[in-house]
Amino acid sequence: MHATASFYRRSRRSHSSGKSQWVLRLIVNALEMIEPPPTRIWYCYGEYQPTFNNYPNVHFQEGLQESSDVVFDGTEATLLVLDDLMFETNELVANTFTKLSHHNAA
Repeated sequence: MHATASFYRRSRRSHSSGKSQWVLRLIVNALEMIEPPPTRIWYCYGEYQPTFNNYPNVHFQEGLQESSDVVFDGTEATLLVLDDLMFETNELVANTFTKLSHHNAA
């Protein structure tokens, strides 16, 4: 898979099916797989995993950021990952998948 910004990929596989590992492999290979490559990666998760410590260039956050302005300030190509947060929603989610992804480097 080679993705061009802005793109959206949703994985609806069962629990413990390797979704998080797939996303972490995408992050490792982002320079080759995403055009333009993200200069910032923001990973919001529902459950902490010790493997997160292996990714020092990724901003990990439990739950969702309250404001989309913090994640998407318009200055950098940003990859936003929402892991195990399918039933969470707030301004960040609403704006990201409606307005921001069309108008910013998201």
